[in-house]
Amino acid sequence: MENERFALHSGRKRPAYTPKDIHCPSCGAGLTVKDERSELVVCEYCGSHLDVSQEEKQVLGKGTGRKWNFPLHLGDSFRWKKARYEIIARLVFIEDGDDDEASRQYLLYNPYHGTLWLDEYDGHYSLSSDSHVMPTEDAFRKRRGDVLTTYDKQQWVMEGSGTYELVYVDGALPWIAAIGDQIQYAEFVNNKSPKLQYEVQRIGNEIEYGKGESLSLAQVRRALEKPEFAKEQTAAVPVENVAETRQTYIRLMAIVIVILVVNVALFVYTSSRGKLALQQQFSSQELTQETLSKPFTVDKAGDLVKITAEAGLSNAWMALDLGVVWDKESLIHVDEADISYYYGSDGGESWSEGSRKKSIYVKLPWEGTYQLLVHAVSASGNAQSASQAMHNATIRVYTGALMPQYFLFIGFLALVALAVLFIMYNNWKNTGGGD
Repeated sequence: MENERFALHSGRKRPAYTPKDIHCPSCGAGLTVKDERSELVVCEYCGSHLDVSQEEKQVLGKGTGRKWNFPLHLGDSFRWKKARYEIIARLVFIEDGDDDEASRQYLLYNPYHGTLWLDEYDGHYSLSSDSHVMPTEDAFRKRRGDVLTTYDKQQWVMEGSGTYELVYVDGALPWIAAIGDQIQYAEFVNNKSPKLQYEVQRIGNEIEYGKGESLSLAQVRRALEKPEFAKEQTAAVPVENVAETRQTYIRLMAIVIVILVVNVALFVYTSSRGKLALQQQFSSQELTQETLSKPFTVDKAGDLVKITAEAGLSNAWMALDLGVVWDKESLIHVDEADISYYYGSDGGESWSEGSRKKSIYVKLPWEGTYQLLVHAVSASGNAQSASQAMHNATIRVYTGALMPQYFLFIGFLALVALAVLFIMYNNWKNTGGGD
């Protein structure tokens, strides 16, 4: 072969594309198809939907009688990345049969760069194209706020899902469409760059994927070369940034969990603090008679002591009174340390309530020697009153104790806040559609 004959090393331009002319089999009007891949063409004169995928043109039927308002027209230009696209088809989709929830889509075509989709909903615009990047899992099983990973290692946050119904089409499409077609969709935004979008659509048994980005009204005006475009349009309501909302919920729950863990740890720590200053067992007779304990010493004024009472109760209760005696003769504080412990089984499941131990905290005003004045009555079962103690009890006194109730209270509030946040997050996820 001769090198010169085939010009292997000389540059060649792509052949010019010539639009295809056809005639409507219904009214005979001449039509121009700009995209050689078109399968559906809507006659702009009689509204017939034509199947042009075969040489033999076939009339599929008339479109809807309703005329939808479009701010853009067939043939309008749209310049994107230094290429001129032309609007060759327009579609309207609604959801849940609500005409006020209409989404308008424009098919943009360039013979050398293929097609793009310009979407408009409630004053918000986005531009997308078909993609071959597939998700690593079923996109339609996600709920709002869930994360979807695609095979290009990108992560996308579910924005919403549902089913669109096609209610209007004109121009030319690369597939056969019919009024009433149902399209199931799942929409996502990029986890790091929420302007980037990913969409999965299911039409019958076919699934298609698309990638795109949201556009500002200023970007749309520049692309259309129409500075006055949508000047009368009221300001669009800002779209929720689902990736940011998800991060906010997760961040708040993480903070609350940290607060909960810290306060539980502090509760355990403070509960175990203190030096054992007294341990004494009291018989049931001593408890009935009101008995003074052995003396114990407090080394500094204002010391916080923990007094713990423990009784071997079994389906029983004890009403225990504790008095703090200063210098063997002055009763300076009286408190109650009532204990009850019950257990059993119900329907084959074991249960228990109460505790065999109770602790109270007392701040003692002076250093020196103290004693406890102990008195108790107790009873088993469901007895409502008692005149004597039927159980023994062990009393322990710890000096230098720390009060744990504050940390228990904060931990409880954190637990409640975590439950409320989880419910709010779950409700938010459920409002975006999905299984």
